[in-house]
Amino acid sequence: MEFFHQYNKEALVVCNDRIRYAPHLHSDAEIVTLFAGRATLSLYGVLYTLEPGDCAVIFPNRIHSYRTDDAVTVGKFIFNPRDLPPLTEIFETCRPKTPVIRAAQLQGGGIPQLAREILAEYAAAAPAVQRAYLMLLAAKLVALCAPQKTQDGDNTAVLKVLAFCERNFTEPLTLDSVANALFLSKSYISHIFSDKIGMPFRQYINRLRVNAAEQLLREGGCSITDIAAAAGFSGIRTFNRAFHLNTGMSPRAYARAQRTV
Repeated sequence: MEFFHQYNKEALVVCNDRIRYAPHLHSDAEIVTLFAGRATLSLYGVLYTLEPGDCAVIFPNRIHSYRTDDAVTVGKFIFNPRDLPPLTEIFETCRPKTPVIRAAQLQGGGIPQLAREILAEYAAAAPAVQRAYLMLLAAKLVALCAPQKTQDGDNTAVLKVLAFCERNFTEPLTLDSVANALFLSKSYISHIFSDKIGMPFRQYINRLRVNAAEQLLREGGCSITDIAAAAGFSGIRTFNRAFHLNTGMSPRAYARAQRTV
C-alpha cells in the first residue's frame, strides 16, 4: 500500500487485498481500474462507489483516498503526465468533470479489456512500449472524463501540512504544534482539513496511525501495546477505539484474521 509518506513510484501497482488509503495527493496522475470487489473513492470532496469494471482518473495534486471493507482486485497506473506530452497540458491545467467512468460506458471502447492486456504485458515491456500503452489508455479515459479548465488555487500549503503530518504522526501532534512548526495559523490548518481533506485534523491523524498499526499487525512479532505506542497512540484504550472506528474490528481480531490468511 502506498500512503502519502510511503508513495510508490512504480508505474503499475496491482492489489488483491483490502485497501485503506488515507487522504493524500501527489504530483503524478493515476488511473484506477477495479476488477473485483467494491471500493469507495473520495475525490474532490465527493464519495464514489466503484464497482467491477469502473475506472477512475485522478489528476495530479488532487486529494483522494480509498477504502474497502473486503478484499478487492484493483490495478493502478501511476505516471508523470510530462511523460505523455500530448496530454500534459490537460493533466496540469484541467479537472475532470466525470472522474469516475462506469463499466457500462467503458465497454463500447474496449477499455476494460485493454486495461487487462496492459496489466498482463506492462512489466515485461520496454519503456517506450510502456509509454505507448499508457498513452493509449490515458487518451481514451481522458476523452470520457470531460476535462475542464480549473481555477483551483495553489496546493503548496496543503502539501506542506500533509507532508508534516505524514512525517510526524507518531508524535503527540496537535493543531497548535503543527501551526507553530509550519508558521501557519491554527484556524487555517483547521480549514485545510475540513475543506480540502474532508475530515477533522484529529480524525486524519488517527487514520494515519491506524494505517501504520495495520501494517505492524500484518508483520506480527510485536504486542498490541507496543504497536499502539509505535503508531503514536497515547494509550491502549485510545488505540482500540480508533482502530475499531477505522476498521470495524479490534486490533486483536485484525491480527487473528491476518494469521488465517
